[in-house]
Amino acid sequence: MKQIPEYLNVAVEILNKCADALNNKKHKFACELLDKFDNALHGKSIPAELLFNRLSMAVELSSRLGLIEKSLREVENHLESFNTRPDLKFELLIKAGQMEACVARDNISVKYISEALGIAEAMENNSMIAEAYSAIANMFSTKYEGLAFYFLRHAELYYEKAKNCRELSIIRIHRALLSWSVSRNYPNIDRANCLKNEAEMLISNISEEGFNPHDIMYLKYARGVILRDEKLLEELLIENADVNMLPNKCRYEEMIIGICLEKEMFKKASHFLISYEKDAKKLHGNEREFKSHISFLRNLVEREKRTYFIPFRIKKKTGEPTNLFDILNHYSLCDEIWALNNNVMRILFPTYRQEGLFDAIKMPDGRVRLYPCAIAFNIFYRGQSKYYEVAQPSLYRKDVSEAERFVERVRYEELKRCIKSYPLTNIFRNGIFLTYPDGSQEKLELSIDVLALAQHYGIKTELMDLTTDKFVAAFFATTDFKNGVYIPITDDRKEQGVFYRFSDTPVFRARHYSPKLRAVGLQPFSRPGEQKGLVYEMGPNENFNNAVISKDFFTHDPQVSTFIFNYMNRSQKLFPKSPLEAHVDAILQSDELSKEAFDIAKKEFYPETPEDTLISYLTETGISIVDGKDFSFSDVEKQQCLTSWEMDKDKILSKIIVRLCYRF
Repeated sequence: MKQIPEYLNVAVEILNKCADALNNKKHKFACELLDKFDNALHGKSIPAELLFNRLSMAVELSSRLGLIEKSLREVENHLESFNTRPDLKFELLIKAGQMEACVARDNISVKYISEALGIAEAMENNSMIAEAYSAIANMFSTKYEGLAFYFLRHAELYYEKAKNCRELSIIRIHRALLSWSVSRNYPNIDRANCLKNEAEMLISNISEEGFNPHDIMYLKYARGVILRDEKLLEELLIENADVNMLPNKCRYEEMIIGICLEKEMFKKASHFLISYEKDAKKLHGNEREFKSHISFLRNLVEREKRTYFIPFRIKKKTGEPTNLFDILNHYSLCDEIWALNNNVMRILFPTYRQEGLFDAIKMPDGRVRLYPCAIAFNIFYRGQSKYYEVAQPSLYRKDVSEAERFVERVRYEELKRCIKSYPLTNIFRNGIFLTYPDGSQEKLELSIDVLALAQHYGIKTELMDLTTDKFVAAFFATTDFKNGVYIPITDDRKEQGVFYRFSDTPVFRARHYSPKLRAVGLQPFSRPGEQKGLVYEMGPNENFNNAVISKDFFTHDPQVSTFIFNYMNRSQKLFPKSPLEAHVDAILQSDELSKEAFDIAKKEFYPETPEDTLISYLTETGISIVDGKDFSFSDVEKQQCLTSWEMDKDKILSKIIVRLCYRF
């Protein structure tokens, strides 16, 4: 057995003593022990678990003493040491993100928590994914409550998948507090009362089963706030008197002040305001938002007039421009209120549990389209980093010549030929069975939209991309595409971006009816499914700006762009590796196209145009027509495809849901 070096035994002993010091609130001694640990291990190899425990204690100590920024720098300096231990790196990234948010001007972590989410998703660990979503929601909760709801709902779903009952209850406490806070901060929004009712219902139905003492304190705090019981909060202050955890202490004191103002207990409110002002200043320094908030509370206490207490939130500064977070926040809050609608018709539409899945909808021709589900009924989004007075699909833009348009049509026909050779094409059209709730099965003849696939993979078409996912649209609204890659917009540009909302119910009426809006859905190739894509077909003289229901303009903000880019795992979520990608790239880059594709394109799109004219288009664009040119999948690729399908089919099919109200 390999002997453990003596210096490691010493280090473990030091950390054990440090843990005892923290438990006994001996913070100065804990600081001395951490310094002693560093001196004992200076220049020596440190196991990942040991270093993690040391950093975790430093973070806990900094939280109690208000030394957040110092601890953040320390964690940042050690993150690369955990590259071989993603589980530990995940936990440190969450801690780093929470500290980053604490010291940031808008309480936002633009990097670390998103990176933690990427690690959790790569590990396919539902509890870790939920923890990351919860941390993101927490950082948004004081300024962008709608976004906080959005991420809390995601955390809730993943804890349900993980069957983690304790954490699921904690998340519901978070959501109850947020619902209560929003109902107070926005009393005039439509159906604000449903948020208050939701808060009271959630907090009343939470069981303490499996809770540790910290969880019980949190539940007591939430009940005190939502049920307006200041005595519960006073008990918490007494129970935590020597812990000196400033964030919690400030939270308890602020809420007690608010409840006392509502109950006309002004003397008690004044008493707690003195300690709150002292603690908040120590925690937050002289930040303008907090100074203003304390001044506001002092004014209320001195007036001795019964006041309906409004919880603290970080407000936009006067003259501060609208950014994309503001827009996403508004629509996310609308989604949350819609989700709480108890109207009997509401059950016909997707909920948060169906968001990201696909409805199987049978079309009049017998084929099935897989429509991406979303909480917002019949609302689709599109984001652009720049606004154009005339918004057209790529095929019809002014900088595309007629010759180039014809070449794009030939490339589209090449893609059709290529997709026919792909084994999953036949499986999707003829080899998938759907099981209904009553146990019966039906073969799905899935529709494959090659034109939409062409659009998604870079061939110019008459289609405009739309999505049911706000954050997919936000990604394209806050990035530039340069040298074949997407990068976040972080420069100081003056031109605004635009966030579109579009609504046009897909039509299923006549057998030969071809709707302008159609879902790309879940296809044999993953990119459209990840982007929750739909397409809107346009004519050469149409302007998309005239078809939308709203256009929201926003000023680019580096912080917003960076967060959205990182949240999308630096674009990897939206552009997963696909065997089709290399074939489309070959079609796009080739200066030789097949005679077969040329003939089909002429027949389908240019039946009245003389062949000599079409040949001149090819000459103009440097394209040659070659007999037998083939971009199809090789036998090796086909076998790899079938092997991958057997491994992944259950995961893919789990994204298809059955709701009988949508069965035509």
